[in-house]
Amino acid sequence: MSASTSGLLLMTIGMMFVGGAYSFNRQKITWIAQLILLLVGLGFAGYGLYIVLNYG
Repeated sequence: MSASTSGLLLMTIGMMFVGGAYSFNRQKITWIAQLILLLVGLGFAGYGLYIVLNYG
């Protein structure tokens, strides 16, 4: 798998986690769970962006 594909997949997975955090917010689920999902999602997306920009 190429670096670009890998980075884009990581960004997609990260945005799915961010969407889950938004969904938890709309459902009034505890803020700890929202924060964890948001941080994990932003971490995946940021790392995917790093891979695309530096290795893609």
